[in-house]
Amino acid sequence: MLKSTLQNYKNSSKFCISVEVYEILYFNWSDPPCSMGQSSPLWADATLCANNEHVLFSCRTGNKIASLCENNASIHYRFGRPGHTEMSYPDNTEKTSDAFNADTMMFSGGGGAYVTFNKNGFQYTVFSAIGRWGKHGAPAEVNGVAVQKGEQEIANLACHGPVISNLGADAFQQDGLQPGHPSHDFYIPEAFFLR
Repeated sequence: MLKSTLQNYKNSSKFCISVEVYEILYFNWSDPPCSMGQSSPLWADATLCANNEHVLFSCRTGNKIASLCENNASIHYRFGRPGHTEMSYPDNTEKTSDAFNADTMMFSGGGGAYVTFNKNGFQYTVFSAIGRWGKHGAPAEVNGVAVQKGEQEIANLACHGPVISNLGADAFQQDGLQPGHPSHDFYIPEAFFLR
């Protein structure tokens, strides 16, 4: 029933919903419900991606937005408010495969994916995951941006409200991203589970 309802939304001309990690794991759609460059009016203000970019990830982190945007196999991270981007990475001269690392995660009853990059000595990790972290072991999602400097946690920006996440092995391969090196392994900080 749920799958057919989601499938109806997927085929609807009025809505474009983003496949979240749960739907990928349990429904295994072979094609994403959102075509490249299409965005939902419902979430139009919840992304910093341009109209000609595909949203790999986007969510509100309080009163700001974190977005990973893709255009022609080039990825850009943006953070800020619509009309006022506070941070953008990388500059236009760096290749995506040199600027970012990406990988997937496996958990009991779930999994996830992340993209990580370094800027000015800080490591930023954009991630989306689902696992049995909910009440009584129920599936629960955790999404956000973790910022570290060495081993020190600097900021843990949890997503609030709808999350658009198209992170995963297929998207990584399409954009030329290789699985991260051991120095780029990512473990979700405990702070994301205490909310």
